[in-house]
Amino acid sequence: MSKHHDQVCIPHRLWIGQAVEAPANQFDLADLSEIVAAQKHHYRPLRRYCPDVINACSGQTSSF
Repeated sequence: MSKHHDQVCIPHRLWIGQAVEAPANQFDLADLSEIVAAQKHHYRPLRRYCPDVINACSGQTSSF
């Protein structure tokens, strides 16, 4: 799976995506369960359609 789509470490509940340059800068998401849930929901279409399809759809919808 593309690293572009991995923003949250679900088992550890840490933000590992954009703006994290070093492991010490990872944000704790233990109190923000909706962000962890959003990452889980994001993985579902990725597994079904593959990152290339999701990237193309994202590119089309971001122009609106």
